Amino acid sequence: MSTGMILGILVAVTLVSSKIHGSLPSAEHEFPLMYYTKLISEEHFTAGRPLVITLPLAEESTNNEEVGYLIQGLHTSGRWPILVYNINHKINGNTYTEIQQHGSYIIQISGPCKEWEELISRYLQLLYDLFVGKNAWHSWNPGAKFVVSVMTF
Repeated sequence: MSTGMILGILVAVTLVSSKIHGSLPSAEHEFPLMYYTKLISEEHFTAGRPLVITLPLAEESTNNEEVGYLIQGLHTSGRWPILVYNINHKINGNTYTEIQQHGSYIIQISGPCKEWEELISRYLQLLYDLFVGKNAWHSWNPGAKFVVSVMTF
């Protein structure tokens, strides 16, 4: 799969950097990126079809609270079965393999604000693992809706 094809399947990108954080309505929530990611998901994702959330690739878990807020909010809405996918943790042995085609994806990327090449590389790595990963490729759906949340620091 070429880089152009992978980038071509991107439907929506949500970006909130620390520089513009103050300009967003603070009444919405303390995690505006996750709040708006949740709103976009509820508006555009097909109910009943599995929703895959990939956790950001990072050595430090600086965004645990934000991602936890998103997962909890989406779970509470009860619209989709949610599959949380973390390629940082490789599991050996038999694991559950999803075979129902995914309906939508939320891909979380985290990294330094000034290093866009690294952010794109992390995005491609997450997509690649979903596409050819040991437990996800049966359900891979390139025609699904995608939201990519970019958390910068």
